[in-house]
Amino acid sequence: GRQMGEYFKRLGHRKVLCVSDNDECMDHLRFEGFHDVLPEAELFIVPMQKEERQEYYKKKADYIRSFTAVFAVSDCYAVEILHFLAAEGLSVPEQISVGGFDDSMLSRQTHPLLTTICQDHQKRAVLAIELLQKLRRKEDTELCYVLPVKLLERESTATKSTKSGPY
Repeated sequence: GRQMGEYFKRLGHRKVLCVSDNDECMDHLRFEGFHDVLPEAELFIVPMQKEERQEYYKKKADYIRSFTAVFAVSDCYAVEILHFLAAEGLSVPEQISVGGFDDSMLSRQTHPLLTTICQDHQKRAVLAIELLQKLRRKEDTELCYVLPVKLLERESTATKSTKSGPY
């Protein structure tokens, strides 16, 4: 979250939204890092069920439009936001920037291509299996791991427009 916050800040974005379906565990940490860099950032908690989320986006369309950039804690939600914004007639990244997290296959199949945070999925899986094996053997082990991540700048983000006020 911190990397995306620093990136959005560098692009001139201050009125930013963070989309998640909860404020716990890794989602909370992603928002916390984002918010540390951009204290004006707001957390936008959406329903977990896809159909309910789609309705929620429609209901909150004016609210979403008031931001210059959106960071979704997962690529899945970022892609949903891209589709929603397109349906609302908003141009990404010209009117609003969108970033995700995970560098999933989805992020490379969108138009525009999604700016995202990349993590080593293979290393994550290996660590998870090792942790499960240690827990199964009742060995003492660290339960929290922080893996390195990096920002992948693609087409869904741009410098904040010089227009005054929300789009």
